[in-house]
Amino acid sequence: CPAPCRATAAPAAAMQPVGGLTPGSAGAPAEEAPAWVAPGTLVMGIPLDDPQERRTFTCDDPSMDLSEGPVSGKRRSLTDAACLALYLTSCLIFLTMAYAGYSGGDPRKLLAPRDYRGQYCGLGGEAQWGSNTDLERANRLSYMMNVSGTVEGIVTQLLCSSAAEAALQGLLDGADLEKYLCACCKRPCKSCLHVGEVDDLLTSRQLASRIADKMAELTDPSRALQLFSTSGANGGAFSSVLLSTDDHFAPTCAKRCDGGVYNGTAHRLYSYKPSPDSPWRVPWDALSRDLRPAYEPIRRTVARQFRFRALPVEECQYDARYCVPFPGISFSEGLGGYCTFQVASDVASAMGAGLEALGFGDLRSKASTTLGSAMGDVLATLDVLAIVASSALVFGFLGMLVLRFFVKVAVWGFLFGVPTMLIGGGVAGYVSSDHCSCDTLVQSGKTYASAWGNDWHAWRTGTNISVELELLTFDGEDYRGMQVRTRNGRVCQRWDSQYPHKHGETGAEYPTSDLRENFCRNPNGTAVYIWCYTTDPATRWELCEKLGVPPLHHDCPNGHAYRDPWMRRALKGLAVAGWVLAAAWLLIMLCVHKKIQLAVAVYDAASVFVVETPLVIAVPVVQTVVACLWVMFWSYTAAAVLAQVPGSHVPSEALTHREAFGGGPDDAPGLCGGSWPSGFAWRAVGDEGSPSDPCSGRFGDARGIEPRCWKCAPPRYNLDARSLVSLFIFLWSNELVIAIGICIVAGACASWFFAPPERRRSIHESHRAVMTGVENAFCCHLGSLALGSAIIAAVQLVRWSLFYLERQATARKNKVMVSILRCVECFIWMFEKCLKFMSKKAYIQIALMGTPFCESAKASFYLLARNPLNFALLSMFGNLLRWIGVSFIVVASALVGFLCLKLMDPQTPPVAPMAAFVLLAYMVGSAFMNVFGLAADTILHCLLASKEMGLSDERLPKQLRSLREVRLPAAGQGRAVEDAAQSQGENHE
Repeated sequence: CPAPCRATAAPAAAMQPVGGLTPGSAGAPAEEAPAWVAPGTLVMGIPLDDPQERRTFTCDDPSMDLSEGPVSGKRRSLTDAACLALYLTSCLIFLTMAYAGYSGGDPRKLLAPRDYRGQYCGLGGEAQWGSNTDLERANRLSYMMNVSGTVEGIVTQLLCSSAAEAALQGLLDGADLEKYLCACCKRPCKSCLHVGEVDDLLTSRQLASRIADKMAELTDPSRALQLFSTSGANGGAFSSVLLSTDDHFAPTCAKRCDGGVYNGTAHRLYSYKPSPDSPWRVPWDALSRDLRPAYEPIRRTVARQFRFRALPVEECQYDARYCVPFPGISFSEGLGGYCTFQVASDVASAMGAGLEALGFGDLRSKASTTLGSAMGDVLATLDVLAIVASSALVFGFLGMLVLRFFVKVAVWGFLFGVPTMLIGGGVAGYVSSDHCSCDTLVQSGKTYASAWGNDWHAWRTGTNISVELELLTFDGEDYRGMQVRTRNGRVCQRWDSQYPHKHGETGAEYPTSDLRENFCRNPNGTAVYIWCYTTDPATRWELCEKLGVPPLHHDCPNGHAYRDPWMRRALKGLAVAGWVLAAAWLLIMLCVHKKIQLAVAVYDAASVFVVETPLVIAVPVVQTVVACLWVMFWSYTAAAVLAQVPGSHVPSEALTHREAFGGGPDDAPGLCGGSWPSGFAWRAVGDEGSPSDPCSGRFGDARGIEPRCWKCAPPRYNLDARSLVSLFIFLWSNELVIAIGICIVAGACASWFFAPPERRRSIHESHRAVMTGVENAFCCHLGSLALGSAIIAAVQLVRWSLFYLERQATARKNKVMVSILRCVECFIWMFEKCLKFMSKKAYIQIALMGTPFCESAKASFYLLARNPLNFALLSMFGNLLRWIGVSFIVVASALVGFLCLKLMDPQTPPVAPMAAFVLLAYMVGSAFMNVFGLAADTILHCLLASKEMGLSDERLPKQLRSLREVRLPAAGQGRAVEDAAQSQGENHE
């Protein structure tokens, strides 16, 4: 019995290189060089010691079984096993590290709300950084009044008024007085750009009355409506309070969101004082101790009007200054423990423009637009969602069927559509360049066409065009040329004729205008340009264009639409460039039309494969499910490691404002945000009952020291070596899932490609093809796929590391290093894209030939080098067809979903369900088209392999028969084919 695939020797005389050209022949271009090899070179894995001999494969025996691909599973072995062992070891290390991380980390820190000092709402004292405050029961983040920020404008008006200045002149010494005057910008200093502008209060009584009215609106909840009204004492200063929440609200942890609405009597009392590091503290203390009778109203105002009622400790665990509710503002339950702002309708009307800017209106009516209600709408339409999912699958298979007949139309339509658009755009640009201001663009186009037509008619009839006669100036009164057609191509009526139009312009009436025959004229300059009556009864007269005038020299009596000559030249240049590109595009199409036909045939075969092997669609679905489960597992295990922020990440001691935030002449970074991940600074006002507080000094007297009233809150997460290892395992596993999917689909496609033609349509064969791909991927080549994934993951890890360094440089305000790192990131990103492209081709080679990753990558590289146009065209058309296919599936499925929603649940708002329908249809469409594109790549690889194996056209899919005008692939691919064939032959014998 003959071997299934025999290696035979072909004599030199019978050898024909690819393309039918002999070595050194005159017609052999560089790209189509003949496949002659030197002695010792491997072709199909066989060394050629005799240069006069070439080994080929003869595989025309119909009994030969290649249904498992070029290399059967029996000839495959475990490739790159060491890398598989390394991957399993790294996963074990990751699990051990994640398990150990739970002892010192709390994953809840990554999501729990945080208050103004960085404490975590809903967590106990052991989870707080730098404090032991138990906030386990206070699991909501609400907002209280930021008293310092809210009263800042009122305090400034009080202290910088003329009345307060007169009182402070006798209370402050020289240095303190200078600081006060500088803070109020009453004299030039480095912190002032102009004189301070405040509503001045001239007398003590006027100050007391005005400030009392303003503070009453803040301290009396019953006057909340006046607080936000423009007619109130504050003049509408708080109407836009929701636009600047950081200035007016302090985030605090609360037991419930409506805790600010307290009807009890156990209030605490908070008396406002400026912070010890504020320039207002010394003047404030001086006025509060001033016992002079003339300034008694000011002292009483300072001592009594800035008192606030704070919530009791049972409702608010913080110091009284952070437990003052904002009048007129309440809160409702939100997502994730965050409270949302709620405004009463009467207060909303008073706030007016502030709420309109936010888009609030009546906040209570916006509940239907929250994320929670949107999810509710989606859950309420799960039956329609199931219908959309089924419809998307149906439309996916229908799209594959349509593509079998639509591929050629889409590809050739695209190929001819591009030059058509370039030519049309060039024509439009050229016409626009000389477009007259009084004409439409269509009229200008007709004028150009008529001008060329008139010149063509004059040349065809042998009319001698005299350049001297065709000259004219301005409106053409002196024109004596021989133009007999209008701009729109209509024939002119003779001047001595009264048919079809009667007129009074005759030679007798205008003897100097040369009104003879039917030549265009402008008698006595009565019109804007030369004209004539037409022989068309429906059109009495039209303007003309002189003969011998191409559009490049078109005259516009009233000027051009584009008056700038440079703009007109630019439009002409762009038009010519478009025509040149169109000509080049058509020339390239002419040169590569056979390769285009091959690409179309490959995609046609790919659509047949997807339709005949429907089980392959399950591969990306399973991939997506596995990827989601892995992401959730990794997120849960990595969270404990990320949440471990060391105590030395930010300083724990009190800081000055400059130390905390940075700045100054050298623009130094602050200690709270000088590294990434960055923390933030919060104001710690200190203990005025302490004799040596770093902020308030000795019992509230901070004179003589630099107040240190700021502390740092740590970031939510920290990045260290464990995070780097965790990220690498995450990236590696993601890429491995992708690689396995590619290998399975490619293996299934190869099995389908090499199966006998009569078996390709059977359900059993389609299932067997997919299972062959699964078996080969998991049993033989998991190590090779892990190696390729590790290389890509390593490059991605480098890119993420550069991103980390960039953020660190940003935190340290090093702009030069930021720019350098961004450029390097861009190059690494491009390298990653190229690496992914080559790895995809290598995975296909692994699925076909069963070779290790490095050998497969080398073979795929040489394969691309030998067939660059084939793969380039395949990629270009693949993007086009993918866009068409996904759009068809999404639009059709969304339309079905919308109709079903209207019929089955018309009361449900359609926005959120339609978004879910589109997302689901997009995922299904992407799965179909990704398999379709991968199948096309694999089929091209199989076609190249079949040519090297010497398969007859009868063994190929009918879409590819007689379309194998391609280069031979790399020798590495042939080696695997030869080894498999020799082994099968020996076993057969």
